[in-house]
Amino acid sequence: RATALDHPSHTTITHLSVAWSESDAYVFIINSPKLLNRILTWLTTTTVTQIWHNASYDFRQIHYRTGKFPPSFEDTQLLAKCILNHVETYKAKTGLKELAGHKFGDWGISSDNFTLSQQFEPHVLRYAATDACATYWLWNSIQNHLKESTNVN
Repeated sequence: RATALDHPSHTTITHLSVAWSESDAYVFIINSPKLLNRILTWLTTTTVTQIWHNASYDFRQIHYRTGKFPPSFEDTQLLAKCILNHVETYKAKTGLKELAGHKFGDWGISSDNFTLSQQFEPHVLRYAATDACATYWLWNSIQNHLKESTNVN
């Protein structure tokens, strides 16, 4: 009855997507233990600040496999939760699709698409790349919001 959302031991990491703009991303298809090890080593040793959305999920995966966390990161979901800061959970939704859906449309796909047999499918790669671009866009939007709110007299 366990699912991939329960514990990292129930999952296989298949992709890592990295964006450098709102419309440009690269999706690493992780199809070997050697590549996974290389990526996890980089994620846990680079001094570049990494921007994640819902890092608590991804970091469980990383920590389970390495015993380490990325050393320098920001989490757009935590920042959004702090900004929205509302006790009514329906008024403080911070999922990436809720926060960036108006910009990127409905790019979500069902969880049954995340199988090894679909690892190379264009719609899965598009999903992963869009997630990275949406996170990049959200980071910049939050930074602009914070700058504007500190300039208010």
